[in-house]
Amino acid sequence: MDSEEENSMRSMHLAEAEVAEGAEDKREEERRWVAAPITFEAIRRVFGPRFRRAIRMSESSIALLLGTLRPILPVGGLSAETRVLMNLRFFAGAKYLNLCLIHEVSITTL
Repeated sequence: MDSEEENSMRSMHLAEAEVAEGAEDKREEERRWVAAPITFEAIRRVFGPRFRRAIRMSESSIALLLGTLRPILPVGGLSAETRVLMNLRFFAGAKYLNLCLIHEVSITTL
C-alpha cells in the first residue's frame, strides 16, 4: 500500500501537470488569436485625412523618422512602420491594450 505521503506527492504532481497543460493550452489559444499585423498603408487608409492628427506627425516626418530608425530596429516580427506607429501613439498617451486592438497584434508581442 502507498503511504499517505506518497499519495499526497502523486496528487501534487498530477495537479502540477494539469496546471502546466492548461497554461500550454492557453498559450496555444493566444497563438491562434494573433492575426497578421495591420500594415502602415491600412492605418493610413483608416485614418484618411485625419492621419496627421491621429499620429501627430506628417507622413514626410514619419518617413524621415523611419529612415533614421530602420537600421537599428529588430528585423522580423512587426514591420518597422508598425513598430514606429505603435510607439508614437504610445508616447502620445495611448493605452497598450488599444494599440494591440488597433494594430491587431497580441499583447505578448509588445
